[in-house]
Amino acid sequence: MSNHISQHSRIQRLTLATIASCIVLAGCSYSPPRWQHEIESGIPLPGTVFAAIAVKSESRRWPQGFVAQFPDGGSTIVVEQRASIYIVDTVTRSQKLIATLQPGRQIRSGFAVGMMGWSTDGSDCYAELFGQSGTTSDTPVVRQLFRIAVSGKSPAEEISSVPDNIVSPKNGEFDAKRRLGIWATDVSIQTWTPEGAPTTVLLRLDPISGQLKPQ
Repeated sequence: MSNHISQHSRIQRLTLATIASCIVLAGCSYSPPRWQHEIESGIPLPGTVFAAIAVKSESRRWPQGFVAQFPDGGSTIVVEQRASIYIVDTVTRSQKLIATLQPGRQIRSGFAVGMMGWSTDGSDCYAELFGQSGTTSDTPVVRQLFRIAVSGKSPAEEISSVPDNIVSPKNGEFDAKRRLGIWATDVSIQTWTPEGAPTTVLLRLDPISGQLKPQ
């Protein structure tokens, strides 16, 4: 009889352990990957109708369940990151993808992208990817610099530094009468006229595909 009770007790313990494991696994689950897109930066080419726009895209898996979100809300798992660089014609409202940049392993958190300027002849633009070298914001910032052919006919080239004479327009200005506007979901232009300075939305970011689409 004692052997029967002991065996029954072991079965109960095994069953309880199995149930507990299932609860923990359910609590530590993550969602399927989801893409998030955001317009992060843009610069006009002075004296022209063209601008370079950078769109940041991240695919993440989000924590689900009580255990995954305890005690600080849980941490997402980064699946993929990229920056898409577009050349935009502000008159025709057309766009062309000229480069897709991916951060190196040295950028571990806080991934971001910024447009820096243009070559003096406007044939190249310069962009940087940056972020923290660790998982917290107090770790050193790491940067990657790229030269990108506006034609899109050659791959982006990672470089150690940008030229001293790059053209970097101030305040997003094409000229004295036109200014580029960059928001998380759209690209606009503000034009000064005798009647005022209206702002016109040129392109919006498709939240599903991450592409810029004319308005």
